[in-house]
Amino acid sequence: MGLDSLISGAGRKSSAGGCPACDGGEKTVQFDWKLASDAPDSEFHIYTQTLVEKKPLKTGFFFECPHCEQSWYLDSKRERMSLIPLPKSALLERWNSSPLSLTPDLFNKCREIGATPAHRSSAERNYAEVPCKVRTHQSELLDKCLLFFKGYPPLGDFLKPLRWADEITELHPSDYSLPFPVRFNTSQSQPDEKGRCLTRVTSVNGLSFSLNWTVNFLDHKGVQGKEIRLNSGELKGKKVRAPILTEPMKEITFFMADWNENARQLLMPKPIS
Repeated sequence: MGLDSLISGAGRKSSAGGCPACDGGEKTVQFDWKLASDAPDSEFHIYTQTLVEKKPLKTGFFFECPHCEQSWYLDSKRERMSLIPLPKSALLERWNSSPLSLTPDLFNKCREIGATPAHRSSAERNYAEVPCKVRTHQSELLDKCLLFFKGYPPLGDFLKPLRWADEITELHPSDYSLPFPVRFNTSQSQPDEKGRCLTRVTSVNGLSFSLNWTVNFLDHKGVQGKEIRLNSGELKGKKVRAPILTEPMKEITFFMADWNENARQLLMPKPIS
């Protein structure tokens, strides 16, 4: 039976006891499989006995509830079980259907641009992202793209349809992308008392901005990301009134590639000054 067949019936029936989705826990989207397996008194232990492993995936495993047919994903280390929402089933099928890799030339372009890790507060470890301009097989030229490398399927929410690394034919630096030192510093930013993680920067024309959390692109009132620099030493201690900018998520097209040892090399130490 193909993966698409395994996924397509998710959630059609309802009968208590098979998984959190049909056992009154509709809001449970993830639970600790390893902990539940090792702890017979855990409220989730029963699901380690009832959920059925159906198929190995490119990384991880596809499970299904025998009662409600809800689909679940178990990571490759068999530690965390995640619900697969029905709208994500086609994404999972596409992700699993073939390797999502780059040609050596495109990979070298990523290295030249510079990849950054997930934000330091994130649980993501096997992850890297590269802001870029992309041309696709359909001859689209997209100025604000975030190519990310990830070791498990795309179960999160995206503001635009997710695209795939094997659609890319050309990859270039984007004028709207922040320089690597700025991007790296935003990924390492620390929260303040208001829950903000600010990185203070200045444009080449002397305009000040505060970047909140991880930011890869800047396109603000005629100022482009390539014009931004980290604050110099004499500005670091000064309080400067500056607009607070976040990642412009609605303007970004996301492309996904597989995480592997080559992707890990993208995060090798790179000069940041």
